[in-house]
Order: sequence, then C-alpha cells, then structure tokens
Amino acid sequence: MNIYYKISLFLNLLKYFIRDKYINHENDHILFLKDYFKNKKKGFYIDVGCYHPIRMSNTKFLHDNKWKGINIDISKRSIDLFKIARKKDINLNIGIGDKNELSEAYFKKDIFHANTLVDDHAKVFLDSSTTKKIVVRTLSFVIEKYAKDKKIDLMDIDCEGKDLAVLRGLNFNENQIDLISIEMHEYDEITKKKSKLILDIMVKNKFKKIYGDSSTSIFKKF
Repeated sequence: MNIYYKISLFLNLLKYFIRDKYINHENDHILFLKDYFKNKKKGFYIDVGCYHPIRMSNTKFLHDNKWKGINIDISKRSIDLFKIARKKDINLNIGIGDKNELSEAYFKKDIFHANTLVDDHAKVFLDSSTTKKIVVRTLSFVIEKYAKDKKIDLMDIDCEGKDLAVLRGLNFNENQIDLISIEMHEYDEITKKKSKLILDIMVKNKFKKIYGDSSTSIFKKF
C-alpha cells in the first residue's frame, strides 16, 4: 500500500473518530439497535454496504462492544479503512447480489454513500459517475466461505437499490439469523414494488417487522 495513500486513510479515520467523540450522530435506528442488543456480548454481524467504519455505521457500536463480523462494500477505499479500523473482522471488497458474476459498478467518488451496482439508482442519486467492473457474490456464497454454521445476530443490508437481489441470494433455511436491517426505498413505482417483494420474502421466511423509519426497516426472526 502506497505510504501517502495509507496516511490519507489514517487521517480520514482520525477526522471521523474526533467527530464521533464530540458530536452525537446517533439516529433512532441506532438507538433501537443499541437497546435491542444492550445485554448481548460478543455477537456476530454481517454489514453489506458497510461504507465507513465510523461515519454512518450501524455496526460501529457493536464492534466497540467486542463483536466481530464481515464488512462488505464495492469501494476499495472503504474496505481499506475497515482493514485498519477493524483488523479482526473479515473485510471484503466485493458486491453482493442474487448470483455470482462480474458486474458494472457506479461511483461518484472512491468512497461515497450512494455508490451502487444499479444503473437506475445511479441515475437518481449520482449526478455523474464513473464505472468499473467488480466481482459480485451471493450472501450464501460469502457465509459458506467465511461464516459457515455461525449464528448471525445482525445482518445489516444497505446496498443502494440492490437490496432485493441481496436477499434473493441468501438461503434462509441454511442460516440462523436473528435480526435483518434493510433499506426499503419507496420514491417511485419501481422501488415501491421492490419494497413489497422484500416484505414478501421476509414474511415467507418468518421474519416480522419490529422497527421502521422512512427508509430502513428491521425484521426479527420468529
């Protein structure tokens, strides 16, 4: 790793560490998860579309409480940050979808919360973008390789329009999952239909919605 690039990563982490320490960014979603897991020690998470180990992270407080997990993002820079901040986790620079393939990815910049594998999503949320090819794997593939037979306490899915495909690539019957947090956009007819299909998958696999805000819902297995 280039020394100047590595320094830039450390400076980025330092900046957000200081911001996180002195500015409270906790939203209702994080507060709900904190309360739900307040007595859970040493759990396991999978963060799909992890973005940043500190900024806007739904799993940072779990890592701080000695949990371990798998962090996945299409941005190499994001994953390089995770490799520094969460050395004991498994950190993967891949995409997640409903099949194993090579796919086009759309980037506004190297690390950006709305980078996506979905062309329509890029047109809505990215003013301009560059594209690059990225390896895509199913969640079942990743779990089989890195977390076989492991209970997943939290699966956090925030994949900028790819969330339905992510669920379709997961074999629910072969994995023990407590909570699934997933982004469910409803800003047009296409995203409303996808959200309905996501809900259908969750209900079919005996998950019940226990929390929801304007874009993110949390489901528990019953």
